[in-house]
Amino acid sequence: MESDNKSGKSGNAQVDFISRCTPDGRELGRYLERHRAVDYSGRVIDEMDHDEIWQRAVLGSDGRLYIAPDRNAYLVQIFGPDGSLQCKLKRKMDGLPRSSERLAAVRHDLEAWSRYHKSPPSEIRCCPSEPCITGLWTRPNGDLWVRTSRGDHPVTTGAAMVLDVYDSECRFQHQVSIECPFDPDRDVLRPLGSDRLVVVQNGKEAALDLKGNTRPNEGNGPVVVICYRLDVASH
Repeated sequence: MESDNKSGKSGNAQVDFISRCTPDGRELGRYLERHRAVDYSGRVIDEMDHDEIWQRAVLGSDGRLYIAPDRNAYLVQIFGPDGSLQCKLKRKMDGLPRSSERLAAVRHDLEAWSRYHKSPPSEIRCCPSEPCITGLWTRPNGDLWVRTSRGDHPVTTGAAMVLDVYDSECRFQHQVSIECPFDPDRDVLRPLGSDRLVVVQNGKEAALDLKGNTRPNEGNGPVVVICYRLDVASH
């Protein structure tokens, strides 16, 4: 998973790609490639230009690669160890619409990122909704767990997150709920091994602080790392 920056007479371009390589680094082929223009003058900051595709890609224990290529669609592509496309998972689902408060927070975060540019941007474009798929987790038994922005903000009482579960044959099985203190807008949650979860409270805030960001009227709390035993309930 890499980004390649190139300059030419027509300006600057960036290629984000996910490729399959030999142990010595020789590229065998690309699963995904995305081209976009880069405006280093910082005139326009568009959130879609900074969609981090590698946040929605994961390698399974059997060598299969799972990628959710489209920020705004429920689509998972599954590739075999040989690079062949084996199947696609699709559902009719949109990303969770953002509230005015959430849009303001995203805008503020993009303003913090824009400090790397030579001059303040003349325009900042925020997406009206969260990414549809927010993460992919693989399990030792070959199952795939799919995180979504709607599942990150569940209506189920007591649940911090609800995920879709697919088996190794790409068939939907059920949903699982995770119950632990978790704020998807401020915290980071990651699986650890087969039976643990790690929550980094204020992890997203800490990443933004590296850019000199402090959200207005919000006191950033300390970074706290908590490890939980994975205990899920099927729906």
